[in-house]
Amino acid sequence: MKTLKRFFTKIGQPCLAYLAVAQMLLLASKTDAQSLAGYLGAPCTLETYADIMSPCTANNYIFLQYNFGTGKSYSNWTLKVKAKGDFTNAKHSVPVEYVSLRFNRVSTGNPSASAMGVSSIPLPLSTSDVTVINRSPAPLNSYTEHVFDMILQGGNHLLVEPGTYSTTITFSVVDDRNKTVASKDFFISFVINYNNSCSGISLGSYSGNQVSFSILNELMAGKTAQEYLTVQYGASNSTCQGWSLKVRALGSFSNGSYQIEPEHVMLRFNRVNSGGPSASAIGVSTNPVALSTSDVTLIDHSQAGFQKTYTTHTFDMIIEGGNHLLTASNGAYSAYLLFTLYNENNQIVSETQVRAIFQVQSTMNYSFTLLLQNTADQVSLAFNTTSDIVNGISLTKLNGLKITGYSPYQVIVKTSSEGYSSGTSSYILPAEVIKLEVTPPSGYADIACYTHNLSPTGQVFISNPMSSSTYQMVQYNLRYFTDPLDSRIVSVPEGTYSSNVLFIIVPQ
Repeated sequence: MKTLKRFFTKIGQPCLAYLAVAQMLLLASKTDAQSLAGYLGAPCTLETYADIMSPCTANNYIFLQYNFGTGKSYSNWTLKVKAKGDFTNAKHSVPVEYVSLRFNRVSTGNPSASAMGVSSIPLPLSTSDVTVINRSPAPLNSYTEHVFDMILQGGNHLLVEPGTYSTTITFSVVDDRNKTVASKDFFISFVINYNNSCSGISLGSYSGNQVSFSILNELMAGKTAQEYLTVQYGASNSTCQGWSLKVRALGSFSNGSYQIEPEHVMLRFNRVNSGGPSASAIGVSTNPVALSTSDVTLIDHSQAGFQKTYTTHTFDMIIEGGNHLLTASNGAYSAYLLFTLYNENNQIVSETQVRAIFQVQSTMNYSFTLLLQNTADQVSLAFNTTSDIVNGISLTKLNGLKITGYSPYQVIVKTSSEGYSSGTSSYILPAEVIKLEVTPPSGYADIACYTHNLSPTGQVFISNPMSSSTYQMVQYNLRYFTDPLDSRIVSVPEGTYSSNVLFIIVPQ
C-alpha cells in the first residue's frame, strides 16, 4: 500500500506542475491579445420637414477603442469599415450610401491623427470595405481611442415611415499583409419622428357647369370650362410633403353612339380655392395636360405640405376643337375621371372619381347634299389569288360620290371602328390596310382632292372652295386599293372582314 501511495504522489507532482505552467501561458496570451471595443453616442433624430431635407451630423457618435497590449505593435496597419446592409426599420429602408463617417479625433493614446495620416473628409458607407486609415506608418499604442462623427445626408430619401433605422457596421484592423488582426461590430442608427406617410388624407371631387358646342366656330376652335372640376383634400392634420396628384380617364367620352378620345380633352390647374399651401409654394404648372387612359400628372411632388385640414383646388377643362367634334353626333359626352393622390414614395394615399360632361348640340343649317351612288355604298375587295396579295387589288367607283352645295365645304372620311372584323375570327384587320383615292372630274382645278389610308380618325379628302357656280354640283370618283405584299393581309385568316366608312360634309 505504501509503494502504491508513493507512486501516485510522484506521478501527481509533475502533473500539478504542468497544469501550473499551462495556466501561466494562458494568462500571458490574454495579456498580448489584440481587440477592438467601443460604444456609441447620441444618434441623429429628425423631427421636422426641415430636419428631413437638411444634413444631420451626430458628433462624437462612435468611440472605437484599440486594446493592443504592450508586447505587440503594428506598423503600416489599416482600418476599414463595412456595412452589412441598408438602414431599415424592418418595413422600409434608406440606402446606406446616404450615411458617412468622419474621423473626429484621437481622444486617448497614440499615435496622433497627423502621425497616422488620417483624413477628416466624410466617407460614405458601403456594403464593401471602405478604408478609413490607410497603412498608418505609426504603430498603435497599448490603448487608444478614436472618435468618429456620423453624417446623414438630407433629402427625399428620408421621407419614409417614422421609426428607428439601423444597420450593423464592422470596423477591422488589418496588418501590412492584409490579415485581419481585430474587428468590432457596431449597431448604428438614426431616428425619424417626422410622419410623411400622408395616412388619413381623404380625396373628393365634383364638377361644375357644362360647356355646349352648337355652331361651326365653336366646333372648330374648342371651348374651355373654367374651374369645371374641383378636387378636395381632407388633410386630417397631415402635412404630407412631396405629394403628387394624377388623373386618368376610365374610358372615352361617349354619348352612347359616338366616342371622342380622351386625348382631345385637357385639364389645367386654375387656383387654390381654399386652404393651403399656395400654388407658388406647391410649384404647380399651369400648362394644360391631355387626358389619357393611363395616369397623367397634374401636380408633381409638391414642394410644400398641406397647411390646413381642408384644401380645394380647381381645374379648367379644355375641349379641343376639330374634326372629332364636327363629325360627332349630338348628345351629352361623358367620361369618368379617376384622381389619385400619391405620397413621396409613389404610394397611393386616396382616390376619387368624378363624371366629366360636355354637350354637342349642333344647330348648323347648311344646304348640302351628299350621295353615294353607282353602287359606291357597297365596296367589296376580294383577294382570290396569290397575285391579288402580291400585287395588291384596286376597285374604282366612277362618279361614286355626288355632292350638291352652295358654299365652300370639306368632306371628311373615317371608318366607324379601328379595323375590319370577321364573324369567323377574332382577328382585326387594321383600317389602314385599305387606301382611298378621291378624284374630281376634269376642269375642276380649284377643288383639292387627297389620297389617304382609311382610319378611324377623320381625314379631309375633298376641299371645294366653291369658286364658281359650276362647282355647286360635282361628282367624284372613288378608288379603293391595297399595297402590294402587305404583311398584315398576308397573315390574316380567311374570312369576310367588314367595317362602315363614313363620308361627312362640313362647311369650310
